[in-house]
Amino acid sequence: MASTLVDLTKINITSTGTGALTLGSAATGYRGVEALTNGRSYSYSIQQGANWEIGRGTYLAESQQMTRSVMFSSRGGSAIKLAGGAQVAFTALAEDLDNNNLFYLEQAQQAAAQADVAATAAEAIVGPSYASTAAGIADTLNGQSFAVDNGDGTVTIYRNNAGSAELQRNLATVAYFNGTAGASRVGLSTGESTEAAVQAIKQAPLSIATVCVRGSTPDVSAANKTAVQDLFAVAASTGRAIYIPNGDWYIDGGISCLTGLVSIICDGRVLTNTTTAWLTLKTPATSGEVHDWFIRGGTFINTNGTQAQKSSSIIKFQSAGALILYPEFRDVKGYGFYQMFDDDAGTYTTPFGNESRMNHGIVAGCVPNYYGALNAKYFFRRRTGSGTGWSYEGCRDNLAVGVSPTGTDPVGTELLGYPAYVRIEAGGVNAVCGDITISGHFSGLQVGAVSIDGACSYRAQISLTPHSQIDAQAKRGIFFDPLPTTPNINMRSAPQNVGGDIDIAKDSFRTAGHKFEAQGYGESTGGTYLESLPIGAQSIPLCSVQIQADYSCVVELEVGGIVQGVAPGVRRKAFTIKHNGSTVTATEQTAVGFSDPASPASGFFNFTATVVSDTVTFAVTLTPTAVNSKLTAQYRVTSGPVLVTRL
Repeated sequence: MASTLVDLTKINITSTGTGALTLGSAATGYRGVEALTNGRSYSYSIQQGANWEIGRGTYLAESQQMTRSVMFSSRGGSAIKLAGGAQVAFTALAEDLDNNNLFYLEQAQQAAAQADVAATAAEAIVGPSYASTAAGIADTLNGQSFAVDNGDGTVTIYRNNAGSAELQRNLATVAYFNGTAGASRVGLSTGESTEAAVQAIKQAPLSIATVCVRGSTPDVSAANKTAVQDLFAVAASTGRAIYIPNGDWYIDGGISCLTGLVSIICDGRVLTNTTTAWLTLKTPATSGEVHDWFIRGGTFINTNGTQAQKSSSIIKFQSAGALILYPEFRDVKGYGFYQMFDDDAGTYTTPFGNESRMNHGIVAGCVPNYYGALNAKYFFRRRTGSGTGWSYEGCRDNLAVGVSPTGTDPVGTELLGYPAYVRIEAGGVNAVCGDITISGHFSGLQVGAVSIDGACSYRAQISLTPHSQIDAQAKRGIFFDPLPTTPNINMRSAPQNVGGDIDIAKDSFRTAGHKFEAQGYGESTGGTYLESLPIGAQSIPLCSVQIQADYSCVVELEVGGIVQGVAPGVRRKAFTIKHNGSTVTATEQTAVGFSDPASPASGFFNFTATVVSDTVTFAVTLTPTAVNSKLTAQYRVTSGPVLVTRL
């Protein structure tokens, strides 16, 4: 049987033990027993410490108690033993919104509308309502009709029969049909009652979302966080979806949910202030499989713009042992989070090696953005190697507002955006890169679509579908071992472990000037990320190349980015290194291409080659006259045999 639904109600429990609940005062920010009706059945949830209970109970106004009929609990379906300080929250269960009732949603709405018109017409016909028959008789003539308001939404029609009130019939008012009590009086062509359906139409959105999400004032409050925590607990135990309706919802971060399945459907904006994850989803501490985590829509805004929020994310995923299969993240927009999605779900060691427990997922149509003087980190961070079978479709950075090199945040400044959409970190011994498919147009990136930790191991297939395009400032589609938010860190290096390879599919996608490269014999790549360079002449070592006798190789050098916080630029050159058996020479070739910044001057970037014995050391030289330069300096060495050392 469906329960009575009630909004924004949480009550302190004054009783202890496993018996009936004695209800006390309302919890702060909620309604109390005044929202309950004597004799009605309500769905409830109780959480105290690690114990929880979900059930139904009947409210008894005389004793201010509610019976307990337990449906689910942490004690295997038995009532939990309450200590002092417990609270009971009132919410809807899945069967309270039975799909069979909602099937008649459209018919119920039509019938309610017709009843509304009929009630309005009926009120116009019978004339005004009176508080009593005596008042009606006194104000009407013989033969006229009048109505007496019964106080419950209905009226009784009488006829003035020579000064006596002659009963005619009972009618419902417009207000009665607008409430849930009158819904059962509206019939369908099938002859079925629509009371439950109309209750669902009128009350379900409020009971599911508003009671746990809406803040009374526009601020991020701990009370709202607590309410949403309760909502996720109920959703986790019943398998229901969380719905966040249109509007602005102020919800504090740090929500945690131990669950086997959570779906979030968001049509509004969630504003939070957090230095960690807004929501951490955890699987039960058992083995097995968890299917179909689903997040769709909504805009999530982090108002914390300080250095302290460098670990912030919208969603963080953790697993204590279960495999997480087929998660989907569609049309989610984020602003002000250091990373949108953080996969810390642990590693699954067989049959291929250490890869993430999250597998076969889809990320589609998601838009990240970041503001303030800090660089963002990653769009999707995978801490323990990549899961297999992931696809990324049509995600993009919002270029309207981003990171300003001068520390301000105006629209239209030069943007750095996200370093990469997907960051795959090793996180364990022989961590696996996994399989990734990219499709659509990815834009607004610093370095590339995929960033791979150099310590990751074998079995990596990165596929770009036809007509895909990746736009990145560093002109690289795939990166190995970057960490661009830290100065002077290696930018590109080949995977270190023997026994594996990076296989990048080279189909008819649109490269747009980008390079998509795989690890191969005699080839090495690497570089440096430079930020806030000091004023004055700089010589920054890139790499040293040790070449064997009677061999030659080609070295390509590139530096580009924001110069002194005011202008973009890029310069590329190539050198041929030859070893004739006794002498090593490094000859500069024609510049591959360059675009010097408008300021300070032509030739701002340059390269030097220093030969010592059989080794050539390359460096980039520049002379900043102001701070806030943000540059990438990269190299690529082909042919050989050579020994390349990153500097």
